[in-house]
Amino acid sequence: MRDLSPINILSRWPDRASIHADVLTVDQKIQMVAVHRWFSRNSIPSKFWLALVEGAAKRGFKVTPEELAGAHDGRRRCKAA
Repeated sequence: MRDLSPINILSRWPDRASIHADVLTVDQKIQMVAVHRWFSRNSIPSKFWLALVEGAAKRGFKVTPEELAGAHDGRRRCKAA
């Protein structure tokens, strides 16, 4: 098992452009620089979580809302196998 962080979750995508493509479904005006900021801040705005869950599924891997919430909750640690 390993501790999850937003960066660990985002690193499941093949590249940042793929993340950007998935979150465009929520906000057509979001710029690539926003995705870079998520990495530097180690945080993903919650309004994009569902788009990431759905994007991951379309790409053949799993991200759950519980993982995203756990990765952002400093009081508890989310574990992944």
